[in-house]
Amino acid sequence: MTIGERIKRVRRANKMSLKAFGSELGVADRTVMNWEKNNSGVPFEMAIQICQKFGCTLNWLAGIKEEAQEKQIPKKPENMKTIFDFSGRYYATNGECPVCGAEVLSSSSVYCNKCGQKLDWREEIRR
Repeated sequence: MTIGERIKRVRRANKMSLKAFGSELGVADRTVMNWEKNNSGVPFEMAIQICQKFGCTLNWLAGIKEEAQEKQIPKKPENMKTIFDFSGRYYATNGECPVCGAEVLSSSSVYCNKCGQKLDWREEIRR
């Protein structure tokens, strides 16, 4: 798998368009498309930025380390529920792992205990 295919996988796993992904990185959508098609190289600084913003490792993005490649891409838990205490303050959020279906008890869990999938709780904790 090429770096372009991995970038496309990260973008799609985060349900982003070429334009949204490029905007997040400060580049044009055409630039992202060229990276994904391997028509142009990805600058090292951009590769680092992709890893930092989307939670994958540079080794995985570069194809150096293949194991658990799918689990490097954070995925949003499913069937999320926010629990409040009696005073109406935020207490916890729970949900299910999108890969194996195991119940993930709270937003403090970075990885699923059952399958090791990296979880992304951003923008899900709301009142």
